Amino acid sequence: MQGNPAGVDIWGMEPKVDQSEYGVFKARRLHSGEEIGPDDWALAHTVNKGETIVDELLQIDAFDGKKKVPF
Repeated sequence: MQGNPAGVDIWGMEPKVDQSEYGVFKARRLHSGEEIGPDDWALAHTVNKGETIVDELLQIDAFDGKKKVPF
């Protein structure tokens, strides 16, 4: 495995996608239920704007069909 083992644990597989394909990731903000759009992922904010996002709680739809709240 070349990628981040924590990413595999979280997503149920190792997705290798370009930022233009972040739409494959599905999640909602835990407390508000607001959907996370392709440009609203923490990594996109870091890469595109130099912003660091911390303590963001999400419920994700993992690729193995499970809903998860990774910590």
